[in-house]
Amino acid sequence: DFDRNGTIEQIISVPNTRGTYPLVLRHDLVKQIPSLKKKYLKYESYKEQSVTDIFDEAQLENAVIWQAEELRSTIFINEGNMRFTMKALPKEVQFAPVKSILIEDIDNDGNKDLVIGGNFSKAKPETGIYAASYGNFLKGDGKGNFDVVPARESGLICKGEVRDFVLLEINGKKRLYVLKNNEALQVYDINNQNL
Repeated sequence: DFDRNGTIEQIISVPNTRGTYPLVLRHDLVKQIPSLKKKYLKYESYKEQSVTDIFDEAQLENAVIWQAEELRSTIFINEGNMRFTMKALPKEVQFAPVKSILIEDIDNDGNKDLVIGGNFSKAKPETGIYAASYGNFLKGDGKGNFDVVPARESGLICKGEVRDFVLLEINGKKRLYVLKNNEALQVYDINNQNL
């Protein structure tokens, strides 16, 4: 609570060799902590200010610091006996935020596969939108390993903000339903070769 108003402020910051710098722009920080408006009347005065420049020693001494160690999208494999192994998903999955993962045996080989989708368009203007994912089909080997199957082979192309996948079998025919924000439902017929 940097301004002692009873509300906790979260200041996401990024370290580099010169110090730790807030990710937030001046107008957003001043909106969150109005007392900083006098200190930073203009954007120029805020430029290149580190966390230790913005907040005094007493403020930082009372701050709770959390440090992110892993920012990649990952899965946890259940090894049994309350033991899990973390695995980062392949680089092709890291191009955009993951918002949905379906875990099913898509190709009927007896091994669980992953169908992954995401994207996010309501980001702040200074960060841009996150829309580099067209969805991913990852073939599982039954040992906790998953390989990306290219779209030209899987047939999976899910543009837009994917929020869920549903796999339904009706009258012996499996279909993958792709649910997106503010868009029409997308449907894939599934066979043994691809989606």
